[in-house]
Amino acid sequence: MRYMVRRISLWSALRLGFLLGGLVSLPPALLGAGMAVLVLKAANRMLAQITPITLSLLGQDLGQLDLLGALGLQAAAQTVGGLADRLPWLFVLIALLLILAGALTVGVPHCSARSATTRWRPRAGGWRSKWLRPI
Repeated sequence: MRYMVRRISLWSALRLGFLLGGLVSLPPALLGAGMAVLVLKAANRMLAQITPITLSLLGQDLGQLDLLGALGLQAAAQTVGGLADRLPWLFVLIALLLILAGALTVGVPHCSARSATTRWRPRAGGWRSKWLRPI
């Protein structure tokens, strides 16, 4: 017995495209979010280790050299420190954004391919398959 698919709804095509895109992008998104968290943690440790240098000559203090202030990295150090306090939330946020980007990357072209196939295929008689079953 053969069945014919004459039309694929836009909602079904979007759902399938976003689902496939999300599933395909899940492992790279988790790895990317993990790497971002590790880099942020290392940057926080590196910036926390930079301490002001005290210049002394013959037992007298000549002055203090603050590298973070001199290079203008004080605001960056505070921002990185604030983000490092929220690493689990940051991991989840980055992972969700990357999964969403992957879903959009697959979902939107899948939807445009759907519109092309439903526009041109019915004129040729629709999709024929012996594996599809009526709902």
